Amino acid sequence: MDEQKRVCRSFIEKKTGTPKKLIEQIVAVYSETVIEEDVKSNLVSLRNFGTFKPVEFKPQKGVNPQTLEEIHIPAKRTLKF
Repeated sequence: MDEQKRVCRSFIEKKTGTPKKLIEQIVAVYSETVIEEDVKSNLVSLRNFGTFKPVEFKPQKGVNPQTLEEIHIPAKRTLKF
């Protein structure tokens, strides 16, 4: 994720001429907002960009392809864009 943030900051700085410190603050606030809203199970929608939606996956059984041993895959929650 840090590499993505760095690339994003660099791109914005080159395209807009905005100082790097201001871009860092904007990216930090944006990241915090997405995480906070995910915890609340809310959608985060950015006009003309996209929507982050929390998705929950149920626990399931899987198979280790190397040993063919059955494994348990726990439930998890992630963001879908």
